[in-house]
Amino acid sequence: GAGAGAGAGAGAGAGMEGLRDAAVTGVQGAPAATGTVGANPGPFSPAFTTEQLVIQQEAAAYPPEGVVTESVAVTTGTEIEPLAPRGTLVFIIGILSLLSVPVFNEFTGLPPYLGMLCGLGVMWLLTDVIHAGDQSRSPLRVPAALGKLDTSGILFFFGVLLSVGALESSGLLLDLATYLSDNIPSLDLIAAIIGLASAVIDNVPLVAATMGMYDTATYPVDSQLWQLIAYCAGTGGSILVIGSASGVALMGLEQVEFLWYFKNVSLAAFGGYLAGIAAYLVPKAIMGGVVANAAVTSAAATSAAATS
Repeated sequence: GAGAGAGAGAGAGAGMEGLRDAAVTGVQGAPAATGTVGANPGPFSPAFTTEQLVIQQEAAAYPPEGVVTESVAVTTGTEIEPLAPRGTLVFIIGILSLLSVPVFNEFTGLPPYLGMLCGLGVMWLLTDVIHAGDQSRSPLRVPAALGKLDTSGILFFFGVLLSVGALESSGLLLDLATYLSDNIPSLDLIAAIIGLASAVIDNVPLVAATMGMYDTATYPVDSQLWQLIAYCAGTGGSILVIGSASGVALMGLEQVEFLWYFKNVSLAAFGGYLAGIAAYLVPKAIMGGVVANAAVTSAAATSAAATS
């Protein structure tokens, strides 16, 4: 009995030593020792048991004499590396280039796209100077970024704007505006209908067509019509996934189906669309009523004073 116990204890000790040696060998990256454990599986292998993991941790903490182990830091989550100074400079200049477009248009009177092209030229020169002589950084230059442009999308908007210009020149958009004004008494309702149409038609050509339908001499800039059209056309496109360029991009990148979006998002988007119109019109109606009542009261007081 004592002999059997001693033999079993010795065998167990030898097995544990073998596991420990195998774990140490695994830490060093050398082939695993053979014996009671066979091949030394990795910590994410299905064959890697809890006992082996504990033994490997102990082996890494207390290696045998003469064995140098390499500690490996395990981190959870994704660490965000700070931007390099050059990356920070490019980012700041890019933001300033975008913000300078209206300033460029205001001081020069030139079209905004020329300001964007000037900003692009500045970014091009800056990235070429920063990454000069380093071929490994060629993907960070402007030509590499321009190679990723959606050329088909740019040509689509170019064709749409040309078509809208042709319709405006032919007078068809003016005829459509006259028809809507004659058959729909409220301009607010017309703006709401335009927003619903943007759920099917892209809002860029729709707003461009609307600008050709209504003259700014009759409806000046920042009038209630243009403010409501800007809201309705921009928000109504989210009722259906095909109503905006961002929705089409969502379908392509996230593989969102039209029916799924219609069942899960369209009703909420339509409710938010109507709530936004109400939030815009109700305060104006209240303020208009208050002003009208004040005007009536003032007129009545003036009339009473004149009579007396």
